[in-house]
Amino acid sequence: MTIKKVVSIFKQTHWAFVAIAGIFGLIYVFITPPLWGFDEVAHFNRAYQISGGKLIPPVDKSGALNRDMPSNLVELEYYVYGDLMDNSKVGVSFRKDVDSRDAYAKLTSRSFSKDLQTSPIVASYSPIAYIAPSVGIAVANLFNMSIGVMIIVARLSSLVAYILMVYFALSILKNKKIKWLVFIVALMPMSVFQASMVSADGMTIGLSLLFTSLLLSAVLNPNEFSKKHLYAIFTVAALIPLVKFNYIFLSLGLLLIPNSIFSTKKIAVIVKSVGLLIVTMSAVIWALLTKADNSSTVSPRPDGLPVVVSDQIMHMLHHPIGFFIAMARSLVDTSDRYIQSMTSMIGWNEVALPFIFIGVIIVGIVIAVLYAKEEAILTRKKLYVLNVLAILGVVSIFAAMYIYFNPTGYSIVDGVQGRYFIPFIIPVSALIVSLVPSNRLDLKDKTVAFMFLATTSAVLLSSVICYYLATY
Repeated sequence: MTIKKVVSIFKQTHWAFVAIAGIFGLIYVFITPPLWGFDEVAHFNRAYQISGGKLIPPVDKSGALNRDMPSNLVELEYYVYGDLMDNSKVGVSFRKDVDSRDAYAKLTSRSFSKDLQTSPIVASYSPIAYIAPSVGIAVANLFNMSIGVMIIVARLSSLVAYILMVYFALSILKNKKIKWLVFIVALMPMSVFQASMVSADGMTIGLSLLFTSLLLSAVLNPNEFSKKHLYAIFTVAALIPLVKFNYIFLSLGLLLIPNSIFSTKKIAVIVKSVGLLIVTMSAVIWALLTKADNSSTVSPRPDGLPVVVSDQIMHMLHHPIGFFIAMARSLVDTSDRYIQSMTSMIGWNEVALPFIFIGVIIVGIVIAVLYAKEEAILTRKKLYVLNVLAILGVVSIFAAMYIYFNPTGYSIVDGVQGRYFIPFIIPVSALIVSLVPSNRLDLKDKTVAFMFLATTSAVLLSSVICYYLATY
């Protein structure tokens, strides 16, 4: 293959994404210490359970999650917690968050032990969230690989799954300008980092970008939306709330599929109604199957403050305004942190990029929507509804964290992370920019491609450098 052909391939957005996400995702996989992804201890433990056939989270006699794991894996997990505790969150160049590389090499060089021990924490998400890493762990376990290699294989599997999902999302929009908005969101440091770790977030972000792309394609090109696209969008809509229930509001966007895609309006109503029923019922059934995971008497908070789910629910029912005040206070007081942790604050040791790079990401998102303003205007009516659903999704995230992570009647909502909002960036930004009284950006396709490829690569490069400096 000639160099010219290679260059022409990577001018295509989906292939450019594969190259950039692949390169920087691999870097994240290998430079991030074992289990230093956000809550990666809990996510790896759940993926390990699934790899052993435990699809429904096992519970003990008290109804709490069974957290028995190989004892040498638990030893590593406790060491990770201890190593993270003494880290400074200020600056980058003066930090050295990893106390001893040799200690990690020793702890990860062994295969799983046969004896079990109680792990600090285990997630309770459905197997859908961990399809890729659990397969990777199963294969690695089959060959009796060491713990360290198994973590790498699980991360690589997660990264491949994410790249495939976004590849298809961008392929669906390859003839549309709004593809660059998907491109930028998919390549934010937080998006790529989470996709490179063992986490439910990578699957959530990937599926949400794929669903949004399918929906935009249906609205912009209903005549080209085939049966296979219909099957795809209904399947993805059903999977999203099985990964994280709160994103069922995004799946309700099925209502926005144009009726003209179907042979008659009656069939459109029937298909969409049945689809929404299946999406809702499957998510509710899974939520009921895993309801026991919150019965533990141990506080989930680092400060150890008591969290009583039943008391918090009763408090919210009697004082609903109090919850909304707490949510509003959190949005006002920590908005800068939400923006950081949505775009570029990576690693469980929370290494943040300088704000100038966050500004580059935000400007890139605005330029991407302005470039595709005509398409945003064409979908504006649908975007109104999708944004209402997005707001409901955000409120549900705050409500869930208020119930399961905060003391009764707490004045703020602790535990909400900016990365939870990534699935809603595209509809929110598209609607806002479509309402701004300005002309679209009249740029050449080559100029746009160079600009977005260069900026996303530069931001990701800065991210991995900052993370390496702060960690080692």
